[in-house]
Amino acid sequence: MKIFLFWCFLWLPVSTLAAPLEDTINTFESAWAAIYYRQDNTAKVRDYDQLLLTIKNSYADYPHQPELIFFEALVTASRAEYIDPLAALDSIAYVRTILSQIITIKPTTMAGSAYVVLATLYHQAPAWPIAFGDDKKAEEFFKTALIINPNSLDGNYYYGQFLVAKNALKEAEFYFKQALNIPLRPTQLLTDSRLRLAAQQALTQLMQQQEKSWSARKQE
Repeated sequence: MKIFLFWCFLWLPVSTLAAPLEDTINTFESAWAAIYYRQDNTAKVRDYDQLLLTIKNSYADYPHQPELIFFEALVTASRAEYIDPLAALDSIAYVRTILSQIITIKPTTMAGSAYVVLATLYHQAPAWPIAFGDDKKAEEFFKTALIINPNSLDGNYYYGQFLVAKNALKEAEFYFKQALNIPLRPTQLLTDSRLRLAAQQALTQLMQQQEKSWSARKQE
């Protein structure tokens, strides 16, 4: 199952975290990005498993930290892309459970990115009775994420993708442009630059699609 979570991605501004936890968060994000963007997929499950073990071990030093639980959810969801479909369904169900717990305890975790992840899962997962896919809930979560942090690169980009799937092209254009105006974080250039590139490509494709549609109507 393809769970494309670039995000998935853009975290709580690190200046709001205690310094040791900030370093841990940056380390985990960099490690996730190194695995996620690697072209060779052969060892990704193994490397995700090792990263998950490291994240879980960090709970001893930082108990009950929702930011770390968020990273467990992120890595678990990313790992689901490379495993058996039935096991992947179990994984994303687990991710939904722990992210739901996070937003109940601390809705602003990762500056709203927990909502972005949930929205992406609800949009991409199969609908009941196979899984929990629900576009109405997905849109609700996207909008909540952008209320919490309107300057979220991942929130704007993924909501734009959602709107394209719903054929709301003009609205999607707005959110892709918003994503492109958000500065890259110096500490996470790989993650942010890849996501910005994805937003630029999506916007270009959208503009070409709109131009083609306009030309076709003009010829009628």
